[in-house]
Amino acid sequence: MNARFGSHEQLPAPIGIAYCERLFLFRGIPGPGFSFALMVKGGLKGLGFDNMKLIFLCMGLLLFFANIGTAQSSISSASGLASWYGEEHRGKLMANGEPFRPEKLTAASWFYPLGTKVRVSTKSAAGVSRSVLVSVTDRGPARDLVRDGRIIDLSHAAFSKLALPGSGLVAVSVLPFGQ
Repeated sequence: MNARFGSHEQLPAPIGIAYCERLFLFRGIPGPGFSFALMVKGGLKGLGFDNMKLIFLCMGLLLFFANIGTAQSSISSASGLASWYGEEHRGKLMANGEPFRPEKLTAASWFYPLGTKVRVSTKSAAGVSRSVLVSVTDRGPARDLVRDGRIIDLSHAAFSKLALPGSGLVAVSVLPFGQ
């Protein structure tokens, strides 16, 4: 138990340097910056094997989370299936903290940062192209559906601009707006 942070259960979710700093303070050892300087200047004498594992774990987490940001921002266009969600989700909080409103032109995607505007387009069998500009405000579709080819969930209003909602799914291409 650490008087500064309370019990272990009160520590934040493991995200980036803030978690590592608190974890190091919780364990009563210096933070990652100090530990990294020790490794460069001659090893981890006196910190113990368990603390070394913890240091390397946190450094790995930091590198992992740094790479996620660059991977998300490098995504350009994507093709796959789009679905929609509507009234049953009205008022539920989205990932951006706002309540969902199905009449707004919004979308849920794992592939674009929140707040990104994307153009979602489809072509009918007759060759007619339709598109809608939406803002990514939530995360989705469910991960198992992504494995099956779904790349974006559209609000009811956005999906209605592309196809009849009764069709359920529609083949789309998604391009960040401005590219």
